[in-house]
Amino acid sequence: MKSKIIVDSSANLYQMDGVEFQSVPMKIITSEAEYTDTPELDVVDMANVAQLCNNLHSLYLAGGEHFVETPNYHVFDLFKGHQGGRQLCLHMDVPELAREDFRPMPRISASASEKDGVLTLTLGNLDMTASQEVRLAGLYGSIAGSAQVSVLSADKPTACNTFEEPFAVVPHTSDLQLEEGAVLTLPAASVTLVRVQLARG
Repeated sequence: MKSKIIVDSSANLYQMDGVEFQSVPMKIITSEAEYTDTPELDVVDMANVAQLCNNLHSLYLAGGEHFVETPNYHVFDLFKGHQGGRQLCLHMDVPELAREDFRPMPRISASASEKDGVLTLTLGNLDMTASQEVRLAGLYGSIAGSAQVSVLSADKPTACNTFEEPFAVVPHTSDLQLEEGAVLTLPAASVTLVRVQLARG
């Protein structure tokens, strides 16, 4: 039976009476088999952030007559296309980020889903200083098609939106015809959304 997972930014594991799901700070996939697209695969049903406004990693900043969307807001907005979609299996061969006393981690974080013939792919470049190139190819079919690519990045990873500069960090979107095997460059410390209208046939 598929489990509905709620990702909460600061909650401990808890279970509510009469509700058939649990809330966890994060879902850690420990088995390669969990990546397989099966009816039994756990899915994220909702993602919450505790600090909505004027706090650490909040989505908005407000004060007096001012109201600003933060870069975190834009990340949530870029990822919303996965809602209601069918999770797709991903295979990545990427270099790792390594630091003394820390476990190595992939330089790129990625998620993919499909809904109504549209492929949604989100890519996070976790490297703070270097861009990364990725080649996109379908595992069991072509992913070529009309695409929209949105990139959230800035000259410095510490850049933020303020009342004085409310649009310092916002996504930039372009349309392109995505070919099978296309190469995208992910800027340092960036989040990229790729939406492709898949050809039916």
